Amino acid sequence: MIAWNRRVYNKERARKDLRIWCGASSTGEEVVAEAVLRLKKRLPDARIKVQVPEELIMLPMDAILIEQVLINLLENAVLHSKSQLPISCFVVRENDFVIFHVRDYGIGIAQERLQTIFDGTPYTGNTSADSSRGMGIGLSICKTIITAHKGQIGVSPCKQGTDFYFSLPDDTGHGEESNAKDIKFH
Repeated sequence: MIAWNRRVYNKERARKDLRIWCGASSTGEEVVAEAVLRLKKRLPDARIKVQVPEELIMLPMDAILIEQVLINLLENAVLHSKSQLPISCFVVRENDFVIFHVRDYGIGIAQERLQTIFDGTPYTGNTSADSSRGMGIGLSICKTIITAHKGQIGVSPCKQGTDFYFSLPDDTGHGEESNAKDIKFH
């Protein structure tokens, strides 16, 4: 019982710390670029197509934590999609939110797994399609980080592949839709 209470306390303390850290502002473009560069150091053969809005997007966020969310989503896409097509990472502004997407064009995720993918429970379904899948803890941590930033995280199956996305509130008053520009990472 003491160990359980300690885990609950530590989780709550981490949530409070995350809320405090969220006061800093960074640009969405810098966060995406840094996440892709850090991922490419670990996985140099990863092919990622990035598209960000032309206008500068300043967001109140802890850039290091949001980079980590992007790295986790990008790494999962690279390692588990089984696709030869590049991973797409794109950012759009919609109304009062900035939405970050990581989309792969691979084998997809089993429908029954989509409902619990962010809760940290291990997937016990058939893993023959991708036996290298992990425990799912990374996505649970991603959800905690995004929730602490007053955002939301989700996943959508696509005709080919999967789209993971998260939204962060845009407190700048620039709540219109945006034009995008491509950034190339080799």
